[in-house]
Amino acid sequence: MAEPAAGEVLLRARGVARHFGGLAAVNDVSIECRMGEVQAVIGPNGAGKTTLINLLSGDLPLSSGRIELRGRDITGLASHQISRLGLGRSYQKTNVFLSLTAFENCRLAAQSRLASSMRFFRPALRYRAPAEAAERALAEVGLEARAGAPLAALSHGERRQVEIAMTLATDPKVLLLDEPLAGMGAEESARIVELLQKLVRDHAILLVEHDMDAVFTVANVLTVMVNGSVLESGPPKQIRASRAVQEAYLGTDDGGQG
Repeated sequence: MAEPAAGEVLLRARGVARHFGGLAAVNDVSIECRMGEVQAVIGPNGAGKTTLINLLSGDLPLSSGRIELRGRDITGLASHQISRLGLGRSYQKTNVFLSLTAFENCRLAAQSRLASSMRFFRPALRYRAPAEAAERALAEVGLEARAGAPLAALSHGERRQVEIAMTLATDPKVLLLDEPLAGMGAEESARIVELLQKLVRDHAILLVEHDMDAVFTVANVLTVMVNGSVLESGPPKQIRASRAVQEAYLGTDDGGQG
């Protein structure tokens, strides 16, 4: 498939919903992610942000609605199938192997792209392509010098960078990042913001994040969710000035975190 053009819609969701019994965790949400843009989804805890990511990535089935990835209907596909089509995601809780090195974590992620994973008796190191993808991904997040370090020896921020590198090692065009700055100090957060500004040049990014300073720094479009539904969506200036958003989320003394 040809490289996407700047501004091209790579991920489109229309009227997606997820019900748990009588509870609508996500209700009739439509969203678009474009090449070269960061689409940030914000809102208080329980707004449905992570559930939305789980629906987009195939980790949860839809109750209704439709999802397209680069024009292809991916509604109902399993997460590994969607991943192979060019969508990568990170999770709220760091999802890495602490006993393995940064390089080994990334190589394992890259191996999921091999044409066949059924050659049980061939040593993993014989596959050069996953190793090269792992090296590129670590360089892209600025951790090539830490490639041989076990994850247990890395800081929280570095582990987050490795998790993003693992996603990049699968060669996605769409990145779904669920609270990548969670638990970080100011210096580590600044590094992740700088990384996101770099990555968006070659990806479409959907970002769920509570750090409003980071969100307003990197986002091109903001979608505000409350109680499973979209309250408002638009450019940062519009969202910052919205009275409805201020009352529902941004107008708190703690910057809207929750």
